[in-house]
Amino acid sequence: MFLRRQGIAQHDAQDLTQGFFADLIESRAYTRADPTKGRFRSFLLGTLKHFVANTRDRDHAQMRGGGSVPVQLE
Repeated sequence: MFLRRQGIAQHDAQDLTQGFFADLIESRAYTRADPTKGRFRSFLLGTLKHFVANTRDRDHAQMRGGGSVPVQLE
């Protein structure tokens, strides 16, 4: 629901959610949650925001030289 409220399409939100939980489990990031620093829900929300931002950056990144026109050397 959070991702949908951020304006992300339903299908993309589902993919991001599945990817987030797969990454969370694989990296065991949940072990870094510290009860003295706040609620687990807040930890998950912050981690989700970082995951979405990193995914967006990776998707919009260009390869080195991307978008440039090659120059003909004579």
